[in-house]
Amino acid sequence: MKETTISISIAGNSYPVKVKSEDEQVIVKAARLINDKIKALKETYVVSDKRDLLAMCALQLATQNIQMENKTDSDNVHLAHRLVEMESFITDYLKKSN
Repeated sequence: MKETTISISIAGNSYPVKVKSEDEQVIVKAARLINDKIKALKETYVVSDKRDLLAMCALQLATQNIQMENKTDSDNVHLAHRLVEMESFITDYLKKSN
């Protein structure tokens, strides 16, 4: 599997990410999902601190992840693993920003 480095933007910061070429669109979509959630959270709540918005986004994604892990069909298990990866990415970001 060929790997490529792409640049993604999350909460206004850019990150180089090495991905398998077949995963590139998924990573780009995940970054878009995170940014959309942050935008929605910012519009819903009076929160402008990036760390707080990322924490709230991580909580939502982790909650969704746990709910999906409770489902038993194989398609949902695959999606849950993708969300775990996203949660880990956000957690790493939050640790770096402290």
